[in-house]
Amino acid sequence: MFIRAFLLTVLLMFSFELYATTQQTKDENVTYAPLPFGKRINYYSSYLNQDEVFDIYLPKGPNLFSAYVLIAATDILGLGYTEQTTFVDEIALAAANGSLNDKFLYVASAEFEARREPKHYENARKLVQGLAAYKDRLTFKVEHIDNFGHYPVAIPAFTNALNLIFPRNQFQKFQEFDHTSGLVLPKVVEHYKTLSESYGVTINVPTDITRNPNSLRSLGYKLFKRQEYAQAREVFNLWISVSDKHPNAYFWLSRVLAAEGKLTKAIINLQKAIKLSSNDTPNNIDYFQTVMEQYKEQLDGE
Repeated sequence: MFIRAFLLTVLLMFSFELYATTQQTKDENVTYAPLPFGKRINYYSSYLNQDEVFDIYLPKGPNLFSAYVLIAATDILGLGYTEQTTFVDEIALAAANGSLNDKFLYVASAEFEARREPKHYENARKLVQGLAAYKDRLTFKVEHIDNFGHYPVAIPAFTNALNLIFPRNQFQKFQEFDHTSGLVLPKVVEHYKTLSESYGVTINVPTDITRNPNSLRSLGYKLFKRQEYAQAREVFNLWISVSDKHPNAYFWLSRVLAAEGKLTKAIINLQKAIKLSSNDTPNNIDYFQTVMEQYKEQLDGE
C-alpha cells in the first residue's frame, strides 16, 4: 500500500476518495464532480484585500489516497454536505462500507480553539465513537494539541500524523536487535522487508543518519569496535549495495578488511572512497590519504 496523503489545513473537504482543485487546474483526462456542498465558495484573500469567488471540483477515482491528514479541522467535522448530515457521519459511513480499510486518518486542531469553542471536543468525541468499531481495519487518531495557535499547530500536527503513518518505534529497531541473541543484520534486513510489504513500497535500510544509531553506518561501527569483523563486513557491503556512491561506505569496509589482514582489498576500497570524495570535503580526503599511507606501510612490512 503506497502512502499518498491527503493533507488539508483549515478547510476539510472529505468525500471518500475525492480531493479539491480549481477549475483552472482541471485535467481533461480526469472525471470531475462539483463540490457537493455548494459549487461556488467565497475566498477572502488578505493579500489582495478582496473577496474572490471560484469553482471547486472534485476528481473522482478509487483509492486516490491511503492517508488523510486533516489539520485545524475538528470544528468543521460538525459541518456537512447537507443540513441533515455531518462530516463525522460521512467518515463513519466510509469506514462502515470499507472505503477506509487499511488506511490512515489523522485529525487535529489547536487546544485553545477547542476551549474557546467546545463543539471541537464534541465533534472529536463523536468521530472517535463513530470509528471505534473499525479500529481493526482503520488506523486513526483525533486530538487537540496544546500550546500552539491555529496556524502554528500545523507543524506538530503533521509530525504526529507522520508518526501515526510511520510509527517511530518501527524505524528505530537497530539497538533493540543489537541487544538480542543472534546475528544483528539479518534481523534488521528482515524487519525492513516486512515494513516494505506492509506499505507496498520498498523501504531500504537507512545507511547513514547523522547522530542516529538506526543506520548501517552506526551498526557497522559498533560491530567493528567489538571486533565482530565478519558481521561488520556484511553491514558495510549492504551499505554499498544500497548507496554505492557514498565514500564512507568504502572507507569503513576498508577498515574492516585491514583489521582482518586483507590489506590489498582494503587499499582497493579506500581508493574508491578517495575517488568518490568531493572537493567540498577536503578533510575527508586528507584523512583517507593518511589512512592509505598506513595501509601501504603495513603492507610493505609484511
